[in-house]
Amino acid sequence: MAKHKRDLHDDLDSIKGDIVALQEDLGTALKDLVAAGKGEAGAVKDKLEAQVRERLESLSDKADELASRGKKAMHSLEQHIEEKPLQSVGIAVGVGLLIGVLLSRR
Repeated sequence: MAKHKRDLHDDLDSIKGDIVALQEDLGTALKDLVAAGKGEAGAVKDKLEAQVRERLESLSDKADELASRGKKAMHSLEQHIEEKPLQSVGIAVGVGLLIGVLLSRR
């Protein structure tokens, strides 16, 4: 379960990195567009659109992979609960008590 959590965090970090890279690419492309002037604007626009499309496809692929991993983790959790319902209830009660104790100290 911890491995799934770590993988999900890694995927989220990767998506965040792609978003930052997309922002940087858009900023660079905008500077190129301004520098190129109106004469070359069409070529720069096409380049910008290609970069944006590539980044969005990458983000979409990673989001799909993240959703798939989340579904697998949920299925694994559901299967564990079905196999060991009393243990699952005990864990839930313990976590609830722990949260209650922590919140009552504030």
